[in-house]
Amino acid sequence: QQHPGRAVARAEADGAAGVLLVGDLAYFERFGFVGAPGAVLPGPVDQRRVLWRAIASETPMGAVASA
Repeated sequence: QQHPGRAVARAEADGAAGVLLVGDLAYFERFGFVGAPGAVLPGPVDQRRVLWRAIASETPMGAVASA
């Protein structure tokens, strides 16, 4: 299991716009994550737990697909 700070650093090094995850805001906000209510993930996901940590762009809006 990777520490969230390392994952964000890796995403930044890879040129990602940010990191999107499903998790507990109370835990992940210490790493700069905020709610992303505009991002819509496929499948059975509690949209209230969709979180975003921006690196180079605004909070995502709309359907999310993997790259």
